Amino acid sequence: MDFPHTTFAKQLTYYEFNLFKAVDLKEVNYWLKGEKEERHIHAPNLLALTNFVNKVTLWVASEILISSNVKNRQSVIKHFINIAKCCHELNNFDGVLEIIMGLNHAAVERMKLSWNIPEKYTSTFKSLLDFTSPNVNWQNLRKAILDTNPEKQGFVPYIGLYLSDLTFIKDGGGGTLPNGHIGWEKNQKMFEILEAIEV
Repeated sequence: MDFPHTTFAKQLTYYEFNLFKAVDLKEVNYWLKGEKEERHIHAPNLLALTNFVNKVTLWVASEILISSNVKNRQSVIKHFINIAKCCHELNNFDGVLEIIMGLNHAAVERMKLSWNIPEKYTSTFKSLLDFTSPNVNWQNLRKAILDTNPEKQGFVPYIGLYLSDLTFIKDGGGGTLPNGHIGWEKNQKMFEILEAIEV
C-alpha cells in the first residue's frame, strides 16, 4: 500500500468514470431482459463495471486479511478509510460503496483488535457506512445523487442502485396493460432512471 490515498482515489475515480461512461443504454435494456449467460456478449461494459465493483470489494477485504499482524492491518484499514473519504469528496459513490463493503466484510469486521484505530478514522468510517447504508431505500446515497450536478462536478454513481430500481419497476406489479405492453407511468419511471444513467 505504498501509493498515497489521494492519488489512488483519483485514479480509481478516473477508471470507474470511464467504465461507467462506456455503458450503453442497450446494455442496460439487455441486462434487464436477457439471459445472464449472454451478458458478456450483449452487455460487456455493464458486466465489466459490475464485476469491477465486486473485485475491488474483495480486494479491499483481502489486503486487510493478508496483512501479517495487527499493526499492519490497522494501517491498511486507515489507508482504505482515507481512500473512501477521498472518493466521497470526488463524488465517486461507486468507489465509496465498494471500499466500505470491503471494510465491512464479515471476516474483516471480526478482527476487533485491527479496528482499534484513532477515533478520527472510526468516525469517518461510520459516516461513510451511514452514507452507503441501504436503509430507507438508500436514502443518503439518493440524496447525494440528487444534490450532485454532473455537468459541473462530475460523479460516478453506484450502478447497482439504478439496476435494482429498474428491476423493481420492471418486475413490480401494476403498470402492465391487458395486451402485455408496459403502461405510461411504468415507462416514464424507467425512462427517468435510464436518462440519469445516460447523463
